[in-house]
Formats: sequence, C-alpha cells, structure tokens
Amino acid sequence: MPLGFCFHPTDQELITFFLYNTALHTEYCENLIYEFDLFGNTPPWVVWQNVGGLGLDDQDLYFFCQLKTRSQTRIKREIDAGGQWSESNSKPVKDLQNEKAIGKMKNLGYEKEGCEHDGDWLLEEYSILPSVVAGAGHSDHEIGNVVLCRLKNNSRSGNKKNYSNSTQQVNEQPAKKRARKEVGKGEKEGKKRSQGEIGENKSKKQSGLAKYY
Repeated sequence: MPLGFCFHPTDQELITFFLYNTALHTEYCENLIYEFDLFGNTPPWVVWQNVGGLGLDDQDLYFFCQLKTRSQTRIKREIDAGGQWSESNSKPVKDLQNEKAIGKMKNLGYEKEGCEHDGDWLLEEYSILPSVVAGAGHSDHEIGNVVLCRLKNNSRSGNKKNYSNSTQQVNEQPAKKRARKEVGKGEKEGKKRSQGEIGENKSKKQSGLAKYY
C-alpha cells in the first residue's frame, strides 16, 4: 500500500463491494483483505502479529473466512487453538439509499478462561443476504458460509484499568475529607478546652484577690 494509505471501509462497502465480489469470484484489490481461518489453529493475537497488526495505528485487520457448521442451525465458534468467539449481539446492515437490508453484522468477543488475552480481541462478522447476489449461480448455503471479518484489538482493556484507578481515587476522596473534618474538629475542641481552662484560671485568680482584700 502507498505511504499514508488507511483502509477504513464502511459496513455497506464491506458487503456490497468486497463480500459481493467475493461471492461472484470477481477480481478486485485482493491485498486489502486476507483469506484466513480465524477458527483454526492460530489464536487471534498471533494472527494479529503475523499479518502486521503491530504496525497499525487506529486500523483493523480484515479477513475472508469460511464458516464451519455443527448443524443446519448451529455455527462452530470454538477455536482449535483454544478459546471461542462468543456472540454478543447482531444488527442488519442496510443500504444507505433505499434502507433495504443487504446483510448482517455480528459482534463477537474472544473468551478463554484463565488466559491473559481473554476479552482482548473483538471480531465483527459480516454476511451478505443471498437475495443481493441473486442469479450468481451459487446456493444460499454457499453464499451464507462465506463471511468477511474485521479483527480488532480491544482497547477497552486499558480503559478498564484506568477506570479502576479513577474509582479508587474517587473512593479515597471522602476518606480525606473525613480526615480533614476530624482534624478540624479536634482543633476546635482543643481551642474550646484551652479557652475554658483560661477562663477557669482567671476566675480562680479573681476569687483569690477578693479574698485577700
């Protein structure tokens, strides 16, 4: 890619151009999106390192992936390398001109209990509706099994740490205020006691003088 080039396609562009041309086996700029099995023997952080993710600034990696099914209704989300992609939500992707649905985007997160990378990786999975590729000569099942995935390094992991620190600071502030109040209260009580002792001593002196006279 030329110097300064950034690849930031919209959801509609990913489906109507890249995924559409893949379904039709049409040639396009193939060096923008890789073909890789994100459910295979390579964990997401190794994929990120091997494909150049460490050199990206505010960008993501894109892959064409063939879904693996367990049954007619279930898709294999486990990764052979360990862990799984857990779906959190999904939404339809609509054409910006006529508001008709052209595909779907699912949000998935990497989960592996006890792994330091648990929750650090996100996957946006785009699929195209078979009706958009009508007349292409492929079955609906074949078209639906090819997806375009956006792999993202979850920056919220760092935000969680910052949030915990800020929460700790907020929790510490009332304690400091209480300490100041206690110090101030102690000083006031000390002054009152001192003033009382001075007044008591003064009255004793006065009574002593009256007795003398």
